[in-house]
Amino acid sequence: MPRPDGPGGFAARSFLTEEEKTDAPHVTKELLAAGGIHHGLYETQFRQAIESEQTDSGNGPALDIQALSTGFDVHRITEAAIADVYLLAQANRLYYEYLHTEPTVAGLTEVISEVPEGTSLADKHFVGFYNEGGELVAIMDLITGYPETDNAFIGWFMLDVDHQRKGIGSQLFADVRAALSAQGYNHLELGVITDNKEAKGFWEAQGFAPTGRIVDNGEYSVTVYSRDI
Repeated sequence: MPRPDGPGGFAARSFLTEEEKTDAPHVTKELLAAGGIHHGLYETQFRQAIESEQTDSGNGPALDIQALSTGFDVHRITEAAIADVYLLAQANRLYYEYLHTEPTVAGLTEVISEVPEGTSLADKHFVGFYNEGGELVAIMDLITGYPETDNAFIGWFMLDVDHQRKGIGSQLFADVRAALSAQGYNHLELGVITDNKEAKGFWEAQGFAPTGRIVDNGEYSVTVYSRDI
């Protein structure tokens, strides 16, 4: 199973110092220019993702990611956007308190190529939602054709803190659901950290209900939610 509504499977350590964390975009560009860890991850992960999408049709119907939103531009998250993803994740401190960890640039970069067993990178749609000013408003890691061919799994959905409690998350999900339905998907699943009352309240408001499955991950447990599209 992918991360419970967020990336909880990666190591909590970071190769950034505390000072560097405050200037993540600058650090990321420097590392790319120097051919450091980000360059290596690009070569081994993102390039593999591109090649996989060119040769693998995936488990379910093809997904048009631009159809996932009527109000925002949708783009695949690549390594070039990880600094923005890091800043968005870092501001969502309550979520990471439930995970008992901290976001790291290295860990978030790994999300580019993480897929659940039985799927391929062609089934993975790690996307960002951008406003007209080019600001990253939300991120979603969507797995199609999982766990069944006509299903989709939301591995992670996170909204920028400045855009929360304004109805934007609900509108984004309504657009995602409409796009999935139009492209042949009938059922959605996701995992929520059991103690995360805020996330549970949000997803229940979107029509999800617990399936009765709870996965123990040691420091926290994950409750599986589902709904028909």
